[in-house]
Amino acid sequence: MVLPGAFAGLAIGGLWVHCFLLPSLLILTVGEEVTGQLTHEDAPHRLRLSVVLRDAFVCERYLASQCSNVNAFEELAGSCQQGKVNASRQGKLPEVPPEVLQGSCFPPPSLSLFPDASPGQLGCISRSLQFGRLLWCLVRGSAVRSVLELFTGIGSGSTLLLAHGLLACGAGWLYSFERELQNVAHAKMVLQGEGLETVGVHLEGYSGVDSLAAADALVSRPGARLFHGDLNKHLGLLHVLCKLTGGIDLVVLDPPFDLKEAWPHVEAACKPRFVAIHNVNLPGHAGWIREHLLGHITGNWHEVASGSHPSHATWNDTAIRRWSLLARDL
Repeated sequence: MVLPGAFAGLAIGGLWVHCFLLPSLLILTVGEEVTGQLTHEDAPHRLRLSVVLRDAFVCERYLASQCSNVNAFEELAGSCQQGKVNASRQGKLPEVPPEVLQGSCFPPPSLSLFPDASPGQLGCISRSLQFGRLLWCLVRGSAVRSVLELFTGIGSGSTLLLAHGLLACGAGWLYSFERELQNVAHAKMVLQGEGLETVGVHLEGYSGVDSLAAADALVSRPGARLFHGDLNKHLGLLHVLCKLTGGIDLVVLDPPFDLKEAWPHVEAACKPRFVAIHNVNLPGHAGWIREHLLGHITGNWHEVASGSHPSHATWNDTAIRRWSLLARDL
């Protein structure tokens, strides 16, 4: 399928991958190879970016083959087992970068310490979801080293996957914000239980430029930083963090509201290269940011992948939840 003047698309195992035509990125994953005609002066960067995305897509397909190709909030017992052989590939595993095969570099299952609710019921984006697998795959390599997440929730979903991909498979920084103290405490226990360097930070102690020295301590060594408090009241810290880190590689958005106050600060201060948005089709969420970036006057934002999955079976809605991954030309 070709959309006029924009891009073509490929469905790879249910993952909709957008294949850009001239003059922007050209990412073609047929046969797990990258091809393209790069005509701009920044072609070397564009090719590197396309390889990063290609590797992430191939990695996700490998993980899907190990997780029974499930794409649902709930992970059934035994559905994800490293070393599975996909019968549809005649006994062969998908070609995948060697580091993904290492035991310490396979995404962990989500976990709930609440006795009456599973991670799926709590809306955790886990390895049983295509979106969760793609996030983990994107951060497990060397191209993405810093991630900003809005918001943490209980920390057992995307927070765990991002922290694990960054820290168990390399050395990176995760900055995740959450208003509820109980959720931050739960997230800290989950991440530390996986042996991941994690620090909880109360935002009341940090604000604006005066926090420069304190914020510097938060970026001096790799790890997960879980910030407790109202982000809208501490946007100055966001500017300081992004200044100290030189920008953010990936922003992950899964908020329960629209982020219209915070997003302009994120975009201006952090200058992300990738933006991943969950629930883009739900009213009152962050879907407007996708439209905003794709309609940007510079024209340098592109949707490189998108997909969907159903709501949890126990929820009182039948909504299909859509997600989007966007990348920026530099």
